[in-house]
Amino acid sequence: MGRSRIRACGAPKLDIGLVCDLFGAFALAAPLSGSVLLGQLAAALAAALGGSLFIARLTREAAPLEGTPAATFILSALLVDLYFYAGAAQSVVAGLIVSVIAGFAASVAVHRYGLKGAQALEIAVLAALAPAAYVIVNAFRLSQVGGGGY
Repeated sequence: MGRSRIRACGAPKLDIGLVCDLFGAFALAAPLSGSVLLGQLAAALAAALGGSLFIARLTREAAPLEGTPAATFILSALLVDLYFYAGAAQSVVAGLIVSVIAGFAASVAVHRYGLKGAQALEIAVLAALAPAAYVIVNAFRLSQVGGGGY
């Protein structure tokens, strides 16, 4: 038997810009769902990721991808925290999860059609923003009824 060749996996990943936008949506939805602290943490992470993207664009370097798995893990932990400890509505948390899935699905579709760069990111972000906009509107509506955002 010959040596087996292992191809490098070109699987699509969540782009750091998409994760930054998801943190931004979380930062708007969390205070409306009852946790200002989680909203502040998500806003700080969105600002840090956005700053790294801005510097990468200024220096014309590729967007940093090393932090994407860690940022995705932190976003997942914040979602669990928002639901179990802050008492956010299921529709808010489910909408944020759908937003992540929609962004990733758009990234996969864009990757298969061969688009790269800013155009690919724009398509993935737009796909994730529709559920995120629903989440923010829903969280605002629920905060008016339940008095969230303390």
